[in-house]
Amino acid sequence: ALPILAVLGPGWVASLLAGAAGRSVGPPDAGVRPPPRRGVREARGAPGRGALLPAFVGLVLGAHAALALVKLNAKASYVPYLFYDPTGAATYLAIHVSRLLPVPDLLVPLSVLRWLALGCLALGVAAAVREVAGAWRRAAPGPSLWLHALGVAGAGALLGGALIHWLF
Repeated sequence: ALPILAVLGPGWVASLLAGAAGRSVGPPDAGVRPPPRRGVREARGAPGRGALLPAFVGLVLGAHAALALVKLNAKASYVPYLFYDPTGAATYLAIHVSRLLPVPDLLVPLSVLRWLALGCLALGVAAAVREVAGAWRRAAPGPSLWLHALGVAGAGALLGGALIHWLF
């Protein structure tokens, strides 16, 4: 969790500072006519702190889908034992301690599973890139948006590296 906070933290801090700087500036002079308002984000300039939150949702969902795929592949073959031993204690003893039952095989071979899991993460990264591109189109790029985009890229790189290290 600490490396992810190190990647995401600077963008969050920059967003807080940009919001504080925007609040410290007073209202415009009465004689100056403000520009026409087209939208709240365009009037403010920089996006709010939650502008890139959907990008992180895509990353997290992609990573969790990859993890769930791997875990289901490893654990689903134990389901037939559930009918005979709902608690799993006797099955554990028979498989791992007494070695009376064979260890169930994986449903999908690891050589195929690793690419399926990497595909799930790639879909999450693609969703994150789409959200970042949408945030760039909606607002003028500022330092906060740059740092948030770098945070999304860093989180995607960390998750991808962890998945590749884990499965490959």
